[in-house]
Amino acid sequence: MKIFNKNRGFTLIELLTVIAVIGMLSSIMLSSLNAARAKARDAGRVGQLHELNRALALYYSAHGEYPPPVLRLTWTGSLCMDDPGCLAQSDAIWDGMITALKNEKFLAEKPPVEDSLYDKIAKLILPEALAAPNAVQDPQYPAKRYAYMTAINPLNQNYRLRAELENAGSVYLSAGLTGKFYWSDKTSGGGWGSIDSCDPDLKFYCSGPPNTFESFDPGKPVIYLYPTKTQTVSVKVHTTSIDESIPDYGDGWSVIAHPNGEIINPYDGKSYPYLYWEGRSGKPIIDKTKGFVVVEKDIATFLMDSLLKQGLIAGEAQEFVEYWAPRMTGKPYVYVYFMPQLDYDKLIPMDISPKPDTIIRTYMLWKGLDEKISVTPQKFTAPERFGFTVVEWGGDRSQIR
Repeated sequence: MKIFNKNRGFTLIELLTVIAVIGMLSSIMLSSLNAARAKARDAGRVGQLHELNRALALYYSAHGEYPPPVLRLTWTGSLCMDDPGCLAQSDAIWDGMITALKNEKFLAEKPPVEDSLYDKIAKLILPEALAAPNAVQDPQYPAKRYAYMTAINPLNQNYRLRAELENAGSVYLSAGLTGKFYWSDKTSGGGWGSIDSCDPDLKFYCSGPPNTFESFDPGKPVIYLYPTKTQTVSVKVHTTSIDESIPDYGDGWSVIAHPNGEIINPYDGKSYPYLYWEGRSGKPIIDKTKGFVVVEKDIATFLMDSLLKQGLIAGEAQEFVEYWAPRMTGKPYVYVYFMPQLDYDKLIPMDISPKPDTIIRTYMLWKGLDEKISVTPQKFTAPERFGFTVVEWGGDRSQIR
């Protein structure tokens, strides 16, 4: 009879089998752990981008533009072009942005022009060349895990934040912004002025304002001139571009203005009731908690009343209503926001010589609504019209997004 040996150990094959099973289970657990860690790191990166979006919105509200891609507090003195030796510096710049956010330095005063290398470059070279430090932050540089890209023309009016994620199947990739980023508003000529910077197939998650510059399109701003005596008046409008003008804008208008509002263009000898222009601007400033919600049938009456309260006279207001009211139909309600003159002066400055005594500028933004929303009505104070008076009205032809 065979006696069982209680002290008998495992055979070599049994030991190898156990080790193999343990190794396989460890590999599975380690792989799952690494995947979980990668997802956690991706979530952290997306979270950082969202924090920066909020900070950038505050920065824009304070300064009227987004900060240049290289902040002074992290700048080391040489232009970073994303070559292999530059990636460490790029990472340091990104770390500086995160540090600035956490230390609440993001809203610090902008550096003076004489201290800003970015502004010096802007004065020395063409916008196409200036785009290089932003445009190269592109998918052909996958080693760069983060990127902050700003627009060049118009300067610092749009941006993209980009993070390269580790998980190719991340749900964040389909939730981010995709497609071209327009770093310039000159989008003709085979796509010049845009860049494919946010490609989910390359594991890039992007965030930022969804609008391109095509969304900011001033419609028929007109300028009335009422000097106290017949005299030559020069007018310059500082916007992104002036695509149409009557009379021809050139480098600015120089016209003969009469007290009754008649304008004579010395270059063609013709008479005009106002100066007319259309073009593109930077990003309008909108406080969406304020404004008005108007029933469609009441648009014309509402516009006339609102313009008179802002200081326009009946003839000026009527011309505004005739242009805008027909374009604001199609929805049961319309949300209307008049940009305060201080904000409009900041968005589109205007130089006039000789200097007027009274300037009234109104700029309207609007959006058709299917349902009524709640907003705080804006309050208007009509300035006293005295001396040489200039009046301008206009609005954005693209509805508010």
